[in-house]
Amino acid sequence: MTQSSRSNYLPIVTRQGNEMDRTMVLWIVVILSEVVAFFLIRRIWQRQDYRFMKIMMSIVALIPVVGTLGVLWVYGFPPVKPRALQNRDRLLPTTEVFDRWRHVLDEKNERKRKHAAAELLKERLDDE
Repeated sequence: MTQSSRSNYLPIVTRQGNEMDRTMVLWIVVILSEVVAFFLIRRIWQRQDYRFMKIMMSIVALIPVVGTLGVLWVYGFPPVKPRALQNRDRLLPTTEVFDRWRHVLDEKNERKRKHAAAELLKERLDDE
């Protein structure tokens, strides 16, 4: 492969073998990585995590490229649903307490809410 054909494939990195261009590209990559890291750090500190975890993830995010990608991978997942909302195999017996009381808790009128709660408690006492 000749020098001219090689420069067609990687024009930025190997332009006429100039070492200055390679270092310039590396600096651009590092600067872009740090800009993304600062946005990630801002996002990390807005989450409801332990302070120690926030500090450690902020330090890791400042490592150029690898740290930024690692923090993106760790903090890129959606939050975990509450256990009652997860679709598990139901191997363990569970109770749907919240669903049974949902209409009572959502009721705005206090009198209707008390009446609905009394009905649920009455049903429970009748079952026993």
